[in-house]
Amino acid sequence: MYFEDLSDYSYYLRGELPNVKNVGWIDSRHYFERGDVPKVVVDKLCRLIAGSTVFDAHVNRIRGVHPCNLCGERNIEVSVGGKSMYIGSSEIWVPYTCADGYFASPTMIVHYIEVHGYKPPDEFIEALMAVSLEGRYSAQDAYMLAVSKV
Repeated sequence: MYFEDLSDYSYYLRGELPNVKNVGWIDSRHYFERGDVPKVVVDKLCRLIAGSTVFDAHVNRIRGVHPCNLCGERNIEVSVGGKSMYIGSSEIWVPYTCADGYFASPTMIVHYIEVHGYKPPDEFIEALMAVSLEGRYSAQDAYMLAVSKV
């Protein structure tokens, strides 16, 4: 599934969510920004995906795993603190408090950055680095509230 970076979120919806922006929904048929992403950003992204008992950034979980849209690889794992988990079976919503909204990304964004050189927009990186993983957060609750208004 491809969505242009920073376009309004509309994945499986009748309308768009203007306060939710797409990031990292790339494929081989469309241009995407490439560049260096600092390790601290990738590490924070992995910790956000891993979550905690109070912080859950996942939305729209599926039972299987989606292969990489660029190389076809499946069963890709990320590890955080000795805990491994597969990516490609959900999306994440990163709160963006400056704009009172969210960034929506496939969990495969980690693979796209590390293996394919994808560089997310600066706004996404800023939001990711600003979010506290210690606070209570349920992206699925935020999603349900947002789509109830469409």
